Amino acid sequence: MDTADGSQISRTLATALGYDVEVFVRKAGDLKKVVVSSPIQGRTGSAGGKPQIVFLKSTDDVDLDSVYPDDHEVHQIGAELQWLPPTGLNELGQIHKAMDKVFGQTTVRTLGTIERLAQRLS
Repeated sequence: MDTADGSQISRTLATALGYDVEVFVRKAGDLKKVVVSSPIQGRTGSAGGKPQIVFLKSTDDVDLDSVYPDDHEVHQIGAELQWLPPTGLNELGQIHKAMDKVFGQTTVRTLGTIERLAQRLS
């Protein structure tokens, strides 16, 4: 993570938009590692959920049990969570609220999106 670049981007966006914007910066190699190290790649949840990557601000261990029910598969790898929910994210609003409360600000993208970004940046 390059926090200096993230801080500059955040300030620029805040100036342009008029409100604070949390920014999560990862280098191309970091995105590739997310894809390559994924224990959930190529899988779907029991009711069709897609593999998700939750980007955290730091590599500190987080309390996964206080956020995710037993039917969710979650692995922390560095500053990312590899999350396989059973269903689509539209049905998981309460979990997103719990994530913000326990982890602080996060951003979530599908593993497929991260894979496409990593390929484009290679």
